[in-house]
Amino acid sequence: MVHPLARAAIALLLLLGLSACQRSVFGLPPTAAAEQCDARLIGAWHSLAEPDSNDFLRLAVDPHCRLRGEARQGDRRQVLEPTQLGAARWQDHDYLWLDAAWVNRNFGIETGPLDDGRGVYVYRYRIESERVILDPPATRALAAAVISGEVKGDVLKQADDWTVRVRGNRANNRKALDLAMAASQDPLILHRPTEESSSHD
Repeated sequence: MVHPLARAAIALLLLLGLSACQRSVFGLPPTAAAEQCDARLIGAWHSLAEPDSNDFLRLAVDPHCRLRGEARQGDRRQVLEPTQLGAARWQDHDYLWLDAAWVNRNFGIETGPLDDGRGVYVYRYRIESERVILDPPATRALAAAVISGEVKGDVLKQADDWTVRVRGNRANNRKALDLAMAASQDPLILHRPTEESSSHD
């Protein structure tokens, strides 16, 4: 489903919540506009694939919430295109989101009939000490809600691959987000770089 370096990047971090090829694409983010960039997100964030591995994913957020990064698997290195990171607080939780087309393009995600070049990937986040903890939406729980008619959207299942596309107005997208986050598991963790992690070049 993804090219080799993209597989490495996703395995390194599971940043996109796309493990087992499960994708939840929201037509709209939880708020109409991103707020001023959360100062706690600004700076560098790293993740290593394994303790003894030289593979990595490195990200950096500037004061304008522009995201830059690079990934490496073995001797293969990929520089990610800069993109705008959306971030806002809604109902006592912090959320961030990324343009779905940017994610698909930079991580080699094969698109399908539910992808129209629009939409966002959304994550709930919290920051503890020198870590940012990302909660990805639970795609299968969201798929069940769409199939039952609880929220508006589309579901595509191909073998073990699940794609959910949430449609409709912002209220429907927020309802879908609440349902998906209530069942979220396996948070994704990024760390502030240490001298050791910065030396993996």
